[in-house]
Amino acid sequence: MYNGKKVGGILTETKVNAGIVRYMVIGIGINTAKQKFSEDIKDIATSVKNEFGIDVNVEEFITEFCNVFEEKIMRRTPSQLC
Repeated sequence: MYNGKKVGGILTETKVNAGIVRYMVIGIGINTAKQKFSEDIKDIATSVKNEFGIDVNVEEFITEFCNVFEEKIMRRTPSQLC
C-alpha cells in the first residue's frame, strides 16, 4: 500500500478435485511500470512508476526482493513458519 492504494498483492490459484487439494500456487505481484488501470480498480491500484516516477529494473528488483525474503524466512524457527 502506498498513498492508500495497492502497489501489489498476493496471487493464489488452487486446484481441488473431489474435495482434495491437488496443487496450490502462491505468487507475489508488484506493479512496477503499469501507468493506467481499468475503471474498476483505478481508484485503488497504483504502481512504483506512478508514485515515484522511476523505471524499475525488474531483474534487480526480483533479485533484491528474493534475497530479503529469504533472509527473513531463514530467521524464523520452524514453529513460526506454520
